[in-house]
Amino acid sequence: MKSSNNWQLIITLISGAVVAHCSGAQTAPPVAGAQTSSSVAVERPANTARFLYVADGNGIERFALSNGIPKPPADLTIAGVGAPIATGPPHGSVFATSGTTIYEYARGSNKVGTTLKVTAGYYYCHYSWSCPSLGVGALLVDSLGYLYVAYGYDYKTYHKYGNITIFEWDAQIYAPGASGNAMPVSDFEIGNCLSRFDEYCAGSAFSGLALDANGDLRSSYWNDMKCHSCSPVRAIEDEKDPTSSPQYLGGLKGSGIAFPNGLAVDTNDELYVDNPSNTDLNSGKPFIAAYPAAATGYRSPDRVLKVKGAQSFGAGIAVSSTGLLYIPDTTANAVYVVRSSGNGLHRPLATLSAPKPTDAKLGP
Repeated sequence: MKSSNNWQLIITLISGAVVAHCSGAQTAPPVAGAQTSSSVAVERPANTARFLYVADGNGIERFALSNGIPKPPADLTIAGVGAPIATGPPHGSVFATSGTTIYEYARGSNKVGTTLKVTAGYYYCHYSWSCPSLGVGALLVDSLGYLYVAYGYDYKTYHKYGNITIFEWDAQIYAPGASGNAMPVSDFEIGNCLSRFDEYCAGSAFSGLALDANGDLRSSYWNDMKCHSCSPVRAIEDEKDPTSSPQYLGGLKGSGIAFPNGLAVDTNDELYVDNPSNTDLNSGKPFIAAYPAAATGYRSPDRVLKVKGAQSFGAGIAVSSTGLLYIPDTTANAVYVVRSSGNGLHRPLATLSAPKPTDAKLGP
């Protein structure tokens, strides 16, 4: 682990030294023309959230909420699948993952409804030697039922430096009800790393997806190698029409974007960025950074939330319309419920025991 000063330098010089390890750091180039669709496909914290879904060592567990507090034991368990997970319209379905397959379950059921096989972008993988998967990093369902998938893969190509490997993370958007080998209606890059030596880009990769009040997509990308923050939190306009071509709005960088994983946006249009493990430049503790959802550029977070006793946050978080954050702690085998307001160290309002939880989402 590098010293805190080194990490600060890497984050500060994102457009300089770090990008030297990356290919196409200014990815997802702008597409001319604003979108005009009147259908706003926004994922909002549900006012009618009745359950907390947790991806943990038992699969997906559902816990009833009482005044926002999850009550054990779980009243539903979906075995054989795990994170990332998502819940959403039109019928409160639950989406869970196993490998590169996404499974949809009707609300209240642990029987598989539909399955969707996620694959890498056609162009690069068709003309490449191989295209191994890095996995599914995040899921999101918008108010129209479109499924957003953050998907990673690598491919080999030729560069002026010789044969290289490019590790890429894409956002893929699937039509409501997509199943089998259906192709996405939109597919664009949210992060990558170029390397002549695979070990430069080896390791784990994580990502997050969230939609703000304008229907603009926020995405994060991070992996544990030299190119760990090519473009930490990106704004993509606009997903009011998920089938349209995206327009890149800019990236959000700074001390609150150390190792961005899960993202969540609340009803006040505030963005929460999950920095999961040993990432706080000052204390070495996991933290959540809060920003205006439309923020771009290099800036400090408005607030930093830490949890008393936390050890290592999972890769997915959730926020309720009543101002509660749900944060899994994989090391402590717990899910914390804390107020999303305020700054500094928070004592949990409640702690739910769960084996190695990695993701948490709210649903009806």
